[in-house]
Amino acid sequence: MRLILFVCLWVLAHIAQAEPVAQVAETKGAVSVVKASGKRLIVSPESLLDEGDVVVTEENSTAMLAFTDGCKVALRPNTRFGIQRYHYVEVLPAQDAGIFKLLAGGLRTLTGAIGKRKDRDAYQMHTATATIGIRGTEYTARLCKGDCGVEAPTQKSALVGRLAGLQGTVTATSSAGTQRPLADGAVLAIGDLIETGDKAWAGITFSDDTRLVLRANSSLRIKEVRFKEAAPAEDGFFTELLKGALRTVTGRIAKRNPDKVNFGAVTATIGIRGTGFDTWCMASGASGGATTACDQAMLTSVNEGRIAVTNPAGTTEAGVGETAYVAGPHAAPGLLSPPVSLPAEDGAPAPGTLPLFDTLPAPANRGEGLYVLVHEGRIALTQNGETVEVGPGESAFAGGDNSLPVLLEVTPPFLSRDPYLRAVDFDNMRCTMP
Repeated sequence: MRLILFVCLWVLAHIAQAEPVAQVAETKGAVSVVKASGKRLIVSPESLLDEGDVVVTEENSTAMLAFTDGCKVALRPNTRFGIQRYHYVEVLPAQDAGIFKLLAGGLRTLTGAIGKRKDRDAYQMHTATATIGIRGTEYTARLCKGDCGVEAPTQKSALVGRLAGLQGTVTATSSAGTQRPLADGAVLAIGDLIETGDKAWAGITFSDDTRLVLRANSSLRIKEVRFKEAAPAEDGFFTELLKGALRTVTGRIAKRNPDKVNFGAVTATIGIRGTGFDTWCMASGASGGATTACDQAMLTSVNEGRIAVTNPAGTTEAGVGETAYVAGPHAAPGLLSPPVSLPAEDGAPAPGTLPLFDTLPAPANRGEGLYVLVHEGRIALTQNGETVEVGPGESAFAGGDNSLPVLLEVTPPFLSRDPYLRAVDFDNMRCTMP
Protein backbone atom coordinates (compact mmCIF):
# COMPACT_ATOMS: atom_id res chain seq x y z
CA MET A 1 0.00 0.00 0.00
CA ARG A 2 2.82 2.39 0.89
CA LEU A 3 4.53 1.63 -2.41
CA ILE A 4 1.35 2.42 -4.34
CA LEU A 5 0.95 5.72 -2.44
CA PHE A 6 4.58 6.66 -3.15
CA VAL A 7 4.17 5.93 -6.87
CA CYS A 8 0.99 8.01 -7.01
CA LEU A 9 2.68 10.95 -5.32
CA TRP A 10 5.69 10.67 -7.63
CA VAL A 11 3.41 10.71 -10.67
CA LEU A 12 1.50 13.70 -9.31
CA ALA A 13 4.73 15.62 -8.78
CA HIS A 14 6.02 15.00 -12.29
CA ILE A 15 2.68 15.74 -13.91
CA ALA A 16 2.57 19.05 -12.00
CA GLN A 17 6.02 19.99 -13.26
CA ALA A 18 4.86 19.62 -16.86
CA GLU A 19 1.67 21.63 -16.42
CA PRO A 20 1.26 25.43 -16.45
CA VAL A 21 2.01 27.01 -13.08
CA ALA A 22 -0.02 30.22 -13.37
CA GLN A 23 -2.67 32.03 -15.35
CA VAL A 24 -2.92 35.64 -16.48
CA ALA A 25 -6.07 36.81 -14.71
CA GLU A 26 -6.23 40.38 -16.03
CA THR A 27 -4.32 42.64 -18.43
CA LYS A 28 -4.47 46.29 -19.41
CA GLY A 29 -2.43 47.58 -22.33
CA ALA A 30 0.49 45.69 -23.86
CA VAL A 31 1.60 42.64 -21.86
CA SER A 32 3.84 39.87 -23.19
CA VAL A 33 5.73 36.82 -21.97
CA VAL A 34 9.26 35.81 -22.90
CA LYS A 35 9.48 32.01 -22.86
CA ALA A 36 12.53 30.08 -21.70
CA SER A 37 13.29 29.44 -25.38
CA GLY A 38 13.54 33.21 -25.99
CA LYS A 39 10.27 33.39 -27.91
CA ARG A 40 8.04 36.39 -27.07
CA LEU A 41 4.24 36.01 -27.04
CA ILE A 42 1.44 38.51 -26.45
CA VAL A 43 -0.70 37.47 -23.47
CA SER A 44 -4.30 38.17 -22.52
CA PRO A 45 -6.64 37.08 -19.73
CA GLU A 46 -6.63 33.27 -19.30
CA SER A 47 -3.19 32.90 -20.94
CA LEU A 48 -1.18 30.22 -19.15
CA LEU A 49 2.34 30.64 -17.78
CA ASP A 50 5.14 28.13 -17.29
CA GLU A 51 8.25 27.83 -15.16
CA GLY A 52 10.99 29.93 -16.78
CA ASP A 53 8.62 32.57 -18.19
CA VAL A 54 9.30 36.30 -17.84
CA VAL A 55 6.18 38.48 -17.90
CA VAL A 56 6.71 41.97 -19.35
CA THR A 57 4.38 44.98 -18.95
CA GLU A 58 4.95 47.97 -21.22
CA GLU A 59 4.34 51.66 -20.45
CA ASN A 60 0.82 52.31 -19.04
CA SER A 61 0.22 48.53 -18.95
CA THR A 62 -0.56 46.22 -16.03
CA ALA A 63 -1.15 42.53 -15.38
CA MET A 64 -2.59 40.28 -12.67
CA LEU A 65 -1.26 36.73 -12.27
CA ALA A 66 -2.72 33.80 -10.32
CA PHE A 67 -0.58 30.78 -9.34
CA THR A 68 -1.71 27.25 -8.57
CA ASP A 69 -0.92 27.57 -4.84
CA GLY A 70 -3.14 30.65 -4.52
CA CYS A 71 -0.32 33.19 -4.84
CA LYS A 72 -1.47 36.36 -6.61
CA VAL A 73 0.74 38.99 -8.23
CA ALA A 74 -0.12 42.44 -9.61
CA LEU A 75 2.45 44.02 -11.94
CA ARG A 76 2.76 47.78 -12.52
CA PRO A 77 3.88 49.31 -15.85
CA ASN A 78 7.45 48.82 -17.12
CA THR A 79 7.91 45.64 -15.10
CA ARG A 80 9.75 42.42 -15.87
CA PHE A 81 8.82 39.55 -13.57
CA GLY A 82 10.40 36.09 -13.88
CA ILE A 83 9.13 32.69 -12.71
CA GLN A 84 12.54 31.23 -11.96
CA ARG A 85 11.41 27.98 -10.33
CA TYR A 86 7.94 26.85 -9.30
CA HIS A 87 6.61 23.61 -7.92
CA TYR A 88 3.41 23.05 -5.97
CA VAL A 89 1.50 19.85 -5.24
CA GLU A 90 -0.97 20.06 -2.37
CA VAL A 91 0.04 16.68 -0.91
CA LEU A 92 3.82 17.23 -1.32
CA PRO A 93 4.79 20.28 0.79
CA ALA A 94 8.39 19.06 1.04
CA GLN A 95 8.83 19.78 -2.68
CA ASP A 96 7.42 23.33 -2.59
CA ALA A 97 9.28 25.95 -4.61
CA GLY A 98 8.21 29.48 -5.46
CA ILE A 99 11.37 31.27 -6.63
CA PHE A 100 10.66 34.50 -8.50
CA LYS A 101 12.75 37.35 -9.86
CA LEU A 102 11.89 41.05 -10.11
CA LEU A 103 14.08 42.26 -12.95
CA ALA A 104 12.57 45.75 -13.33
CA GLY A 105 9.58 47.78 -12.17
CA GLY A 106 7.31 46.88 -9.29
CA LEU A 107 4.64 44.51 -8.00
CA ARG A 108 2.23 43.76 -5.21
CA THR A 109 1.79 40.16 -4.16
CA LEU A 110 -0.31 38.05 -1.83
CA THR A 111 1.56 34.84 -1.10
CA GLY A 112 -0.16 31.48 -1.34
CA ALA A 113 0.23 28.04 0.20
CA ILE A 114 3.96 27.81 -0.58
CA GLY A 115 4.56 30.87 1.58
CA LYS A 116 2.58 29.45 4.47
CA ARG A 117 3.74 25.84 4.66
CA LYS A 118 6.68 24.33 6.54
CA ASP A 119 9.77 25.36 4.55
CA ARG A 120 10.43 29.07 5.15
CA ASP A 121 12.92 29.17 2.27
CA ALA A 122 10.54 27.68 -0.32
CA TYR A 123 9.37 31.17 -1.32
CA GLN A 124 11.90 33.80 -2.45
CA MET A 125 11.71 36.97 -4.51
CA HIS A 126 15.11 37.89 -5.98
CA THR A 127 16.49 41.09 -7.43
CA ALA A 128 20.04 41.66 -8.70
CA THR A 129 21.40 42.23 -5.18
CA ALA A 130 18.69 41.51 -2.60
CA THR A 131 16.25 38.72 -1.71
CA ILE A 132 12.81 38.85 -0.09
CA GLY A 133 11.83 35.87 2.02
CA ILE A 134 8.38 35.72 3.54
CA ARG A 135 6.37 34.30 6.39
CA GLY A 136 2.94 34.30 4.64
CA THR A 137 2.19 37.88 3.74
CA GLU A 138 1.13 40.66 1.36
CA TYR A 139 3.69 43.24 0.29
CA THR A 140 4.61 45.77 -2.40
CA ALA A 141 8.09 45.81 -3.96
CA ARG A 142 9.57 48.45 -6.26
CA LEU A 143 12.95 48.27 -7.98
CA CYS A 144 14.16 51.84 -8.58
CA LYS A 145 16.78 52.52 -11.24
CA GLY A 146 16.56 56.28 -11.67
CA ASP A 147 12.80 56.11 -12.38
CA CYS A 148 11.29 56.68 -8.93
CA GLY A 149 12.33 60.31 -8.41
CA VAL A 150 13.94 59.71 -5.00
CA GLU A 151 17.14 60.64 -3.23
CA ALA A 152 18.80 58.49 -0.56
CA PRO A 153 16.08 57.24 1.86
CA THR A 154 15.88 58.20 5.52
CA GLN A 155 16.88 55.14 7.53
CA LYS A 156 15.94 54.18 11.07
CA SER A 157 17.90 50.96 11.50
CA ALA A 158 21.29 49.49 10.70
CA LEU A 159 22.89 52.79 9.67
CA VAL A 160 25.09 53.74 12.63
CA GLY A 161 28.15 55.22 10.94
CA ARG A 162 29.86 56.14 7.70
CA LEU A 163 33.40 55.87 6.43
CA ALA A 164 34.72 59.44 6.38
CA GLY A 165 38.05 59.04 4.61
CA LEU A 166 40.50 56.21 4.12
CA GLN A 167 43.88 55.20 2.78
CA GLY A 168 44.85 51.79 1.43
CA THR A 169 42.77 48.64 1.84
CA VAL A 170 39.82 48.81 4.24
CA THR A 171 37.16 46.09 4.56
CA ALA A 172 34.05 45.38 6.63
CA THR A 173 32.82 41.92 7.59
CA SER A 174 29.16 41.77 8.60
CA SER A 175 27.84 39.84 11.58
CA ALA A 176 26.79 37.15 9.08
CA GLY A 177 30.41 36.74 7.95
CA THR A 178 30.15 38.47 4.56
CA GLN A 179 33.16 40.66 3.74
CA ARG A 180 32.93 43.76 1.54
CA PRO A 181 35.53 46.33 0.47
CA LEU A 182 34.85 49.85 1.74
CA ALA A 183 35.02 53.12 -0.14
CA ASP A 184 34.73 56.65 1.18
CA GLY A 185 31.18 57.28 2.40
CA ALA A 186 30.35 53.58 2.87
CA VAL A 187 27.54 52.75 5.30
CA LEU A 188 28.47 50.88 8.50
CA ALA A 189 26.17 48.76 10.66
CA ILE A 190 26.01 47.07 14.04
CA GLY A 191 28.16 43.94 14.03
CA ASP A 192 30.54 45.15 11.31
CA LEU A 193 34.20 44.24 11.77
CA ILE A 194 36.31 47.01 10.21
CA GLU A 195 39.84 46.01 9.20
CA THR A 196 42.70 48.08 7.79
CA GLY A 197 45.63 46.72 5.81
CA ASP A 198 49.34 47.56 5.86
CA LYS A 199 49.93 51.33 5.59
CA ALA A 200 46.17 51.89 5.61
CA TRP A 201 43.81 53.85 7.85
CA ALA A 202 40.05 54.41 8.09
CA GLY A 203 38.16 57.46 9.37
CA ILE A 204 34.75 56.65 10.86
CA THR A 205 32.05 59.14 11.82
CA PHE A 206 29.23 57.70 13.94
CA SER A 207 25.64 58.92 14.06
CA ASP A 208 26.23 60.75 17.38
CA ASP A 209 29.31 62.52 15.90
CA THR A 210 31.85 60.32 17.66
CA ARG A 211 34.81 60.35 15.27
CA LEU A 212 37.43 57.64 15.15
CA VAL A 213 40.54 56.91 13.11
CA LEU A 214 41.52 53.26 12.89
CA ARG A 215 45.25 52.93 12.27
CA ALA A 216 47.13 50.53 9.98
CA ASN A 217 46.85 46.76 10.54
CA SER A 218 43.95 47.21 12.97
CA SER A 219 40.56 45.60 13.59
CA LEU A 220 37.52 47.18 15.25
CA ARG A 221 34.05 45.70 15.79
CA ILE A 222 30.99 47.94 16.11
CA LYS A 223 29.01 46.38 18.96
CA GLU A 224 26.42 49.02 19.85
CA VAL A 225 25.48 52.51 18.68
CA ARG A 226 22.10 53.84 19.81
CA PHE A 227 21.48 57.54 19.35
CA LYS A 228 18.26 59.52 18.92
CA GLU A 229 18.31 63.26 19.52
CA ALA A 230 14.98 63.15 21.35
CA ALA A 231 15.56 59.92 23.33
CA PRO A 232 18.67 60.25 25.54
CA ALA A 233 17.47 57.43 27.80
CA GLU A 234 18.07 54.99 24.93
CA ASP A 235 21.70 56.02 24.34
CA GLY A 236 24.40 53.39 24.01
CA PHE A 237 27.87 53.20 22.44
CA PHE A 238 30.33 50.33 22.50
CA THR A 239 33.10 49.37 20.08
CA GLU A 240 35.71 46.66 20.55
CA LEU A 241 39.31 47.03 19.42
CA LEU A 242 40.60 43.58 18.48
CA LYS A 243 43.96 44.52 17.01
CA GLY A 244 46.15 47.55 16.42
CA ALA A 245 45.46 51.15 17.37
CA LEU A 246 42.90 53.93 17.15
CA ARG A 247 42.43 57.62 17.87
CA THR A 248 39.03 59.03 18.83
CA VAL A 249 37.07 62.11 19.81
CA THR A 250 33.77 61.26 21.51
CA GLY A 251 30.45 62.73 20.40
CA ARG A 252 27.02 63.69 21.66
CA ILE A 253 26.28 60.55 23.67
CA ALA A 254 29.40 61.18 25.74
CA LYS A 255 28.29 64.73 26.49
CA ARG A 256 24.87 63.81 27.83
CA ASN A 257 25.38 60.18 28.98
CA PRO A 258 29.13 59.57 29.41
CA ASP A 259 28.55 56.39 31.43
CA LYS A 260 26.94 54.80 28.35
CA VAL A 261 30.06 55.11 26.18
CA ASN A 262 32.73 52.40 26.31
CA PHE A 263 35.63 51.30 24.13
CA GLY A 264 36.52 47.68 24.83
CA ALA A 265 39.38 45.26 24.27
CA VAL A 266 40.29 41.91 25.80
CA THR A 267 42.84 43.57 28.07
CA ALA A 268 40.60 46.32 29.49
CA THR A 269 37.63 48.61 28.83
CA ILE A 270 37.94 52.37 28.46
CA GLY A 271 35.11 54.42 29.92
CA ILE A 272 35.04 58.12 29.16
CA ARG A 273 34.00 61.44 30.60
CA GLY A 274 33.76 63.35 27.29
CA THR A 275 37.19 63.11 25.82
CA GLY A 276 39.77 62.47 23.14
CA PHE A 277 42.38 59.72 23.39
CA ASP A 278 44.72 57.42 21.49
CA THR A 279 44.95 53.73 22.35
CA TRP A 280 47.00 50.89 20.94
CA CYS A 281 47.67 47.23 21.70
CA MET A 282 51.19 45.83 22.01
CA ALA A 283 53.16 42.81 23.16
CA SER A 284 53.16 41.96 26.87
CA GLY A 285 55.90 43.74 28.79
CA ALA A 286 56.27 46.48 26.18
CA SER A 287 55.46 50.13 26.78
CA GLY A 288 55.40 51.34 23.18
CA GLY A 289 56.32 50.37 19.65
CA ALA A 290 54.64 48.00 17.22
CA THR A 291 50.96 47.17 17.60
CA THR A 292 49.54 43.66 17.93
CA ALA A 293 46.36 41.78 18.87
CA CYS A 294 44.51 43.29 21.83
CA ASP A 295 44.91 40.35 24.22
CA GLN A 296 48.22 41.52 25.69
CA ALA A 297 49.37 44.97 26.81
CA MET A 298 47.34 48.15 26.13
CA LEU A 299 48.40 51.78 26.32
CA THR A 300 46.07 54.79 26.22
CA SER A 301 47.18 58.41 25.99
CA VAL A 302 44.65 61.18 26.82
CA ASN A 303 44.64 64.51 24.99
CA GLU A 304 41.24 65.82 26.13
CA GLY A 305 38.97 65.13 29.12
CA ARG A 306 39.41 62.02 31.28
CA ILE A 307 39.18 58.25 30.88
CA ALA A 308 38.80 55.31 33.25
CA VAL A 309 40.60 52.10 32.26
CA THR A 310 39.05 49.03 33.90
CA ASN A 311 39.56 45.26 33.99
CA PRO A 312 38.93 42.61 36.70
CA ALA A 313 42.21 43.58 38.42
CA GLY A 314 41.23 47.21 38.98
CA THR A 315 40.61 50.70 37.59
CA THR A 316 42.78 53.73 36.98
CA GLU A 317 41.85 57.19 35.72
CA ALA A 318 43.94 59.31 33.39
CA GLY A 319 43.59 62.96 32.40
CA VAL A 320 45.09 65.25 29.76
CA GLY A 321 48.77 64.51 29.20
CA GLU A 322 48.64 61.25 31.14
CA THR A 323 49.00 57.69 29.82
CA ALA A 324 47.26 54.60 31.24
CA TYR A 325 49.04 51.28 30.81
CA VAL A 326 47.83 47.70 31.32
CA ALA A 327 50.45 44.93 31.06
CA GLY A 328 47.86 42.24 30.28
CA PRO A 329 44.27 41.10 30.88
CA HIS A 330 45.05 40.07 34.47
CA ALA A 331 47.27 43.03 35.39
CA ALA A 332 45.95 46.08 37.20
CA PRO A 333 45.84 49.29 35.11
CA GLY A 334 48.20 52.08 36.16
CA LEU A 335 49.71 55.34 34.95
CA LEU A 336 52.85 55.31 32.84
CA SER A 337 55.37 58.15 33.02
CA PRO A 338 56.15 59.77 29.63
CA PRO A 339 57.70 59.53 27.20
CA VAL A 340 55.79 56.82 25.27
CA SER A 341 56.40 55.49 21.78
CA LEU A 342 53.44 56.01 19.49
CA PRO A 343 52.80 53.69 16.51
CA ALA A 344 54.70 54.64 13.37
CA GLU A 345 53.19 57.64 11.54
CA ASP A 346 50.88 56.42 8.75
CA GLY A 347 49.51 59.73 7.46
CA ALA A 348 46.19 59.31 9.23
CA PRO A 349 44.37 62.56 10.12
CA ALA A 350 43.40 63.59 13.63
CA PRO A 351 39.86 62.37 14.40
CA GLY A 352 38.71 65.90 15.17
CA THR A 353 39.32 66.88 11.56
CA LEU A 354 36.83 64.30 10.22
CA PRO A 355 33.44 65.68 9.07
CA LEU A 356 30.42 65.49 11.38
CA PHE A 357 27.78 62.89 10.54
CA ASP A 358 25.10 65.24 9.21
CA THR A 359 27.57 67.01 6.91
CA LEU A 360 28.51 63.83 5.04
CA PRO A 361 27.11 63.65 1.49
CA ALA A 362 24.27 61.25 0.74
CA PRO A 363 25.32 57.68 -0.12
CA ALA A 364 26.35 57.27 -3.73
CA ASN A 365 23.37 55.13 -4.74
CA ARG A 366 21.07 58.20 -4.40
CA GLY A 367 18.12 56.03 -3.53
CA GLU A 368 18.47 53.45 -6.29
CA GLY A 369 17.68 49.90 -5.23
CA LEU A 370 14.83 47.74 -3.90
CA TYR A 371 12.04 49.21 -1.74
CA VAL A 372 9.47 47.03 0.04
CA LEU A 373 6.31 47.85 2.01
CA VAL A 374 4.56 45.15 4.06
CA HIS A 375 0.75 45.24 4.20
CA GLU A 376 0.22 42.02 6.17
CA GLY A 377 2.51 39.40 7.71
CA ARG A 378 6.29 39.73 7.71
CA ILE A 379 9.15 39.62 5.23
CA ALA A 380 12.88 39.11 5.60
CA LEU A 381 14.92 41.41 3.33
CA THR A 382 18.46 40.07 2.81
CA GLN A 383 21.47 41.62 1.12
CA ASN A 384 25.20 40.98 1.55
CA GLY A 385 24.46 38.28 4.10
CA GLU A 386 22.57 40.69 6.39
CA THR A 387 18.81 40.47 7.01
CA VAL A 388 16.25 42.92 8.38
CA GLU A 389 12.75 41.78 9.38
CA VAL A 390 9.92 44.01 8.15
CA GLY A 391 6.48 43.89 9.76
CA PRO A 392 3.01 45.24 8.92
CA GLY A 393 3.06 48.92 7.94
CA GLU A 394 6.86 48.97 7.82
CA SER A 395 9.07 49.59 4.80
CA ALA A 396 12.70 48.81 4.02
CA PHE A 397 15.39 49.51 1.44
CA ALA A 398 18.27 47.53 -0.08
CA GLY A 399 20.59 49.79 -2.08
CA GLY A 400 21.87 49.00 -5.52
CA ASP A 401 25.46 49.47 -4.30
CA ASN A 402 25.50 46.19 -2.31
CA SER A 403 25.24 48.04 1.01
CA LEU A 404 23.27 46.62 3.95
CA PRO A 405 19.44 46.50 4.04
CA VAL A 406 17.75 49.04 6.33
CA LEU A 407 14.34 49.87 7.74
CA LEU A 408 12.96 53.26 6.68
CA GLU A 409 11.66 56.01 8.95
CA VAL A 410 9.13 57.13 6.33
CA THR A 411 7.65 55.07 3.50
CA PRO A 412 8.27 56.85 0.16
CA PRO A 413 5.03 58.04 -1.51
CA PHE A 414 5.90 56.24 -4.75
CA LEU A 415 5.62 53.01 -2.74
CA SER A 416 2.59 53.70 -0.52
CA ARG A 417 0.59 55.73 -3.06
CA ASP A 418 1.40 53.90 -6.27
CA PRO A 419 -1.72 54.48 -8.42
CA TYR A 420 -1.32 51.05 -10.01
CA LEU A 421 -0.78 48.99 -6.85
CA ARG A 422 -2.32 50.67 -3.81
CA ALA A 423 -5.93 49.72 -4.68
CA VAL A 424 -5.31 46.18 -5.94
CA ASP A 425 -8.26 43.92 -5.09
CA PHE A 426 -6.93 40.36 -4.92
CA ASP A 427 -10.27 39.05 -3.58
CA ASN A 428 -12.01 39.80 -6.88
CA MET A 429 -9.30 38.45 -9.19
CA ARG A 430 -10.70 36.27 -11.94
CA CYS A 431 -9.06 32.87 -12.39
CA THR A 432 -10.39 29.91 -14.39
CA MET A 433 -7.57 27.47 -13.62
CA PRO A 434 -8.79 24.24 -12.01
